Amino acid sequence: MTTINIYRLKTQIMDMDRFMSMAEQFRIEGEPVQTDEALAVRDDERVLAFAQPGAKFAGLLFYNDSSQSAGQVPEKAPSERTARAWADEFTKKFDLLPRLSASKEEAERIGLAVNLSSVQPTAITFDGKERHKHSAGTEVKSSIELSGIPVVGPRAKFRFMFKSVEHPLTVHVSAWDDLSLFEEAELVREHDVVTAVKERLASRRDGQADYRLLDVKLAYFANEYTGGPDLLAPSYFVEIESTSRRSDIKESVQGIRQQIQLPAYR
Repeated sequence: MTTINIYRLKTQIMDMDRFMSMAEQFRIEGEPVQTDEALAVRDDERVLAFAQPGAKFAGLLFYNDSSQSAGQVPEKAPSERTARAWADEFTKKFDLLPRLSASKEEAERIGLAVNLSSVQPTAITFDGKERHKHSAGTEVKSSIELSGIPVVGPRAKFRFMFKSVEHPLTVHVSAWDDLSLFEEAELVREHDVVTAVKERLASRRDGQADYRLLDVKLAYFANEYTGGPDLLAPSYFVEIESTSRRSDIKESVQGIRQQIQLPAYR
């Protein structure tokens, strides 16, 4: 029997001094608002907010500068190296990277890996005569893994979008403060998942459409907090596609793609 770990997540309360230190770095001069579920501060152009433990998106730090549009072509975007260095410094300065509550031996077995990478997307403008390529800005994104298995979902993401070299346009940092082992469970075999999905798809056929399985991926899904133990559990994400059959042509027509999420443990 192959087993897989299920983890418990812990988000710490953000104190006002730490939160306002971030606001000062973003040059926000408004008065902060504090509730049991969140901290927030804003001025005419910028807003910074943090979801406290117990909130739906516990641990989410969000910043946005509305003085520029996300679709605006910047005059001078920072290099990928500069943007990544800013994000590295910010996450370390304010202790935003996820941690493990485990011994050295357990930590090696869990294998937490958090990496930030940067990219410069391309924007295309048209002046009425020619199309021109420009840098659309610089983005820094995260990749989080546990023992080689990716961690995905709304509460496992670091994203920084830059339009200028001074500071980012948008910051989305969402992760846990601490992770510990909750229990060990039996891993459902991928073969069993594929078989079950194919059987379900076969029952869907109605003479007008067929369904085919495109991809199966195993990942930990950091979902929104819904009460009770805050757990990080594995799921299989199965992508399927419907193909419609038309009487006027011999070949099938590509249809809608769907993604099914199924528990990967029992």
